[in-house]
Amino acid sequence: GVGVSNPDKAGRDVGEICGLGRDLGLTATDDVDALIALKPDAPVHYGPTAAHADANIELITRFLRAGIDVCSTAMTPWIWPTMHL
Repeated sequence: GVGVSNPDKAGRDVGEICGLGRDLGLTATDDVDALIALKPDAPVHYGPTAAHADANIELITRFLRAGIDVCSTAMTPWIWPTMHL
């Protein structure tokens, strides 16, 4: 499944959203419960930056509480192992 945070993209074909010029037969949704019901191995979360930590934590926690691992780029302070330049 493909989750979107923009309600204007919900219900649209992913091919259209990505500008591929053709439908892929995969509809984007903003329904988190529907995504959890798919029981993905590990969704990839490209949410907003850590400036939106509360919303990121709420969304990620919903998947974690359902027993679903999450890979996210949104919360860079949580990257392990810690990487410094």
